[in-house]
Amino acid sequence: MLRKRSLMSALLSASLLLIVIDSPALAESSAAQGSNAQVPVKIKLTTDMLINETGLGDAGLLVDEQDEAGSTPVNAEYTNWLVNNNQSYLYPAGAVIDLGRRYKITGVYLYDPAGSSGDFKVSYGPPFQWIELFTDPLKGDNVWNKHDADVETRFLQLSKVSSDVAMSEIVVYGYPLEDMPAASLKPAPTSFAIPVNEAIGTNAFIDSPIEQMKATGVIREYHNWSFVEEQEGQNKFSPSANNYWDFDEYYKQLKDAGIIASPAIQGNAPYVNGSWNGQPIKQGADPLDPQSYYMHASHLYQYAARYGSSPVPLDTIKVAPGQEKKTGLGYLSYYEDWNEPDASWQGDGSVYFSPYEFAAMVSADYDGHQSALGEAYGVKNADPNAKLVMGGLADPGSVGNVSANSYIRAMKFWSDYHRTDGVFPADVLNIHHYWDTGWAGSPQSPEEGHMKEWLEQFVQFRDRYLPGKELWLTEFGYDTSKGMDPLGYWGSRTSTQSEQMQADWIIRGFLASLSAGIDRTTQYMIRDANDDPNNNIQYSSSGFTSTRNTGEVPKISYYYMYAFKDALKGMVFDKAVQAIDPNVWIYTFKSLAGSKNAYVVWSPTRNGSKVNGYKLQLDGKPSRVTSIELTDKDTDGVAKELSVQNGAVKVNVSETPLIVLTDQKAAGLSDISGSGPIAIPAKGSAETPLSATVTDQNAAPLGTESVHWSVTDSSGRKANGLSIDKKGVLAVKSSAQAGSYTITASASAKPAIEKSTTITLYKASAAGIEISGIDAAAIPAKGSSTAAYAGKVTDQHQAAMAGEIDWKVLDAAGHAVHDVTVDKRGVLTVNNTAAPGSYTIQASLHSNASVKAAKTVTLAPAAKVDIVSAFADGALYSQITIPPSGKITITSPYAAKSNSQADGKGVSIGNDSYAYSVVKSDTGAPVDTMSVDKSGYLTVNSRTAPGMYKLTAVSKTNPAVSGTYELNLFKLAGASISSGPDTIAIPEHDYALVKYGESTQGVALGIPAYDNMFNGNSWNYLYKWEIFDAQGKPAQDLTFNAKPDPNNTLNVSSKAKPGVYTIRITSTIDSSITAKKTITLTGK
Repeated sequence: MLRKRSLMSALLSASLLLIVIDSPALAESSAAQGSNAQVPVKIKLTTDMLINETGLGDAGLLVDEQDEAGSTPVNAEYTNWLVNNNQSYLYPAGAVIDLGRRYKITGVYLYDPAGSSGDFKVSYGPPFQWIELFTDPLKGDNVWNKHDADVETRFLQLSKVSSDVAMSEIVVYGYPLEDMPAASLKPAPTSFAIPVNEAIGTNAFIDSPIEQMKATGVIREYHNWSFVEEQEGQNKFSPSANNYWDFDEYYKQLKDAGIIASPAIQGNAPYVNGSWNGQPIKQGADPLDPQSYYMHASHLYQYAARYGSSPVPLDTIKVAPGQEKKTGLGYLSYYEDWNEPDASWQGDGSVYFSPYEFAAMVSADYDGHQSALGEAYGVKNADPNAKLVMGGLADPGSVGNVSANSYIRAMKFWSDYHRTDGVFPADVLNIHHYWDTGWAGSPQSPEEGHMKEWLEQFVQFRDRYLPGKELWLTEFGYDTSKGMDPLGYWGSRTSTQSEQMQADWIIRGFLASLSAGIDRTTQYMIRDANDDPNNNIQYSSSGFTSTRNTGEVPKISYYYMYAFKDALKGMVFDKAVQAIDPNVWIYTFKSLAGSKNAYVVWSPTRNGSKVNGYKLQLDGKPSRVTSIELTDKDTDGVAKELSVQNGAVKVNVSETPLIVLTDQKAAGLSDISGSGPIAIPAKGSAETPLSATVTDQNAAPLGTESVHWSVTDSSGRKANGLSIDKKGVLAVKSSAQAGSYTITASASAKPAIEKSTTITLYKASAAGIEISGIDAAAIPAKGSSTAAYAGKVTDQHQAAMAGEIDWKVLDAAGHAVHDVTVDKRGVLTVNNTAAPGSYTIQASLHSNASVKAAKTVTLAPAAKVDIVSAFADGALYSQITIPPSGKITITSPYAAKSNSQADGKGVSIGNDSYAYSVVKSDTGAPVDTMSVDKSGYLTVNSRTAPGMYKLTAVSKTNPAVSGTYELNLFKLAGASISSGPDTIAIPEHDYALVKYGESTQGVALGIPAYDNMFNGNSWNYLYKWEIFDAQGKPAQDLTFNAKPDPNNTLNVSSKAKPGVYTIRITSTIDSSITAKKTITLTGK
């Protein structure tokens, strides 16, 4: 389970490159800034535009010397982009430049350094559909090779066939054909406010002792796929495939201990292709196709179906014989779908995924690639609340290096063009990094290694490109073995001293991560992997306990982590405070519950520095200040009350972080909530949670931990049969007596502050039954159909209570009938021989038949099927685009509804089900390029021919009854501005509104079109309308408004100037579809 990784110094050779420049490109001449400037200039390319699709090396070196190249490139020595150890499996290499808008490209220069050899190809066109522009053999000697061009494109692709191709700089000439769109990548800072006790953890295994895992709040579990599934579909969870472990019990233990578990499901299952590692696809399958990962996506579905929060149909559960089918256990929320997919340190490439390949697998694991694989694939299809964690990246980059983010950006680029929903198919971004001086090098402290700054670049990247995604650091850590200090950085430290440094640096690493904005961080790892305390195997002594063979004895770091986690429970990072002394660093944390705060103070050095008697200035006026000293052999740390003088306390600062807790003064108590009438249980006991909050002088909550609870009877004595714990949970036993009781909550810090409330206990007796279920049911044409009813027994206070219900169904005359029955579960069965009419569903309490309820159900055969929108306010699409490539799924599903009368005036039948299909309108022939799933979502493939189709729904209770809905499928071919004046008089005052119209040829759009948008051949809201002056600049005082007027209405201000203007429309779906019209403004 241990993996080895190369450090940044090993990133030295060339390989597969695909770079995307997706920030706005800036031309060096102001003449190019207008949307229609015709003067070719050098387009300035910047490093922050790049996406390196190998995820390796610094691809920014291809565009890092644009200024030196000059307006006309001159010879010079330029830096070359090197990838990773010249590994052949990484070839061919490539790059994509996204200029942000369409350009006329007039020329491309490539710098051809001495010694370079091999073909370098440049292509253009839409991503993943490249058209070759030219190929350069690079046979020059430190020269610029010029290539003329005459193409219109937004994208350029570069590729090279081997590491001998050393092209080191590219310069592109041209001019823009359209305005730069408004910035779409504005940073959106993301904060999940995860408290410290849920944000820090370790990497562990199923056989790690639960008591040791309690030192952390998060467990990233190294979990081989084959632990559960050695044979396809034969999942073994409890016990596992090797009969050693019980994963049900393991995850339940972690859940009960308040620990967040995230299994990192790594490696291959041998039944896939005979390998225990490598890409989990069949031999010969395409690793770029999400469909190839169906077995992996199926396993992820099974995992989330069992341990997630949402039950799934049992017929989708796959377990081995003898294993119980379980679903919705609620033990897990996070699932990681690999470990280090960018494993370039494996020389043969057997475990390496390119970013595109990994994106394809992640898309399958996320939701079955938008359910293209089927409904039982991917974690989201099993549990909508599940969160997919992308496999942690081994080499995500270095500070200031744009390629640091390239692997994830390349995955996003793939997702943008291969998923129609625009979703990046992972909820959590995941990176690894170790702070040291190189491969097997001496360790660097978090401060020496600029850990915070290094992590902040990833937070900024997330906020810019993928806001709303969690960002985790799931591997970092330090060895304690003396053999892992070859440069002698640790000096003559003893084994205990190296443990001390590891403990200090792990806590300081957590502080760096928390302050940088990382959402969760897990240290590598829970235990050592080598018994020799002086070994020189990297990562083998980085545990916070010794090895299994030596008893997993806790190191100092175990105790530090335990105490640090608990001391800052419920708190989040607040800010860094500038200290007077440079050898003192201060971070503050604030409580999510209210006014409790914490300061963490330490020296960022490694030479044993201490600052005694440091005066720590505190915010506010805390009533109590306590320091927590992290201490070996103590999971709580050593607490000490501190004296506040002039708003400050004196502390001794060392390289071990010191925690200083402050409490505000208790001044009040909120009312007690949750204290309504409570039924005495018939047996055992029942729990009712109550709550009250201590508040400070500003009425800010101080947290429920400050509340003390008690319960007394009407005479003020301790109540029999009742108890209340420190969390406010009231337990009522069956032996309790009915009557009134007093609940008292008081502030522990000041018992005089208290609130009381009276509760009433009563003996519950059944008083009624509530029936829920459909009002109409279908009589099937043959066989039988079913519908489920539910009954809830309620007591005299309308509270639900236990009780067995007897069910029966009667006809209109009050008689039982044989062809309409209801069983003891409330399942109504209607045979095809049943007579139409009204029937009564009766539910009565088995122990007291006088407690009963009834509900009327109308039985009728299905006579008509209508197709409507499945959403109450959803659109029912009839005009639908055929996508240019791939496929689209209509975002608003269709729904079929049966009616008891052919004229639709009867009752709507609620238990009917349907078979959907799509056929050609003229021939009735079925089509294989469109499909409708069981939920009514229509998918249209790019191979669909334009024309009229029928979506058909057939009643399963009566196949003779069906309904259809006409669909008109289009492809977009062209557009023109078809109506509107050529000359407009400028108004004397205010403004004038002038309407124009457009025509669309061969109509199709990249999104479904609303019916009410289609008026003849006009699609008013499906084009972008613009107007430009004679210089090609956006016109002043002339605008096309989206609101309140239609988008094709020109607003002519009285301030507008006479002259010739150009109106341009551009399809909002396909920017290559445009039309222009020249108009003249007169007057003034």
